[in-house]
Amino acid sequence: MAWKGSIENVAIANDSTGTLETIDITEGARYLWAEIANDNHKEFDVFQVQIRPHADASYFTIASVADDFTNHIKEPVLGCSADLTSLAKNTSALLWMNVKGINSVRFRASSASASDTTADVYWSVR
Repeated sequence: MAWKGSIENVAIANDSTGTLETIDITEGARYLWAEIANDNHKEFDVFQVQIRPHADASYFTIASVADDFTNHIKEPVLGCSADLTSLAKNTSALLWMNVKGINSVRFRASSASASDTTADVYWSVR
């Protein structure tokens, strides 16, 4: 069982953290790989990974500060190629995580500037 998806040119707000992508996880899935690309203009100033343990639950933030993506990575996040909380313009990073037992994963971000920052998310679940 495997599936993939993408969303492109998602506008990033500068005054609040907005949702880039929500990925529903099918029972039996084990891993999620996601490439997050900052398309232009300004770096991110916030990036959050949130999970929902079941369909009736709220989302819980599991990664939101630089150490969560670099030095002190904890499961369900398994690795990240860069600090997503300050992802530079015109760059991308790879995030991988264990999604066994998770209902859905949500990525949220904001930018330090109001000028046309957009992001792309490409993902695969297996």
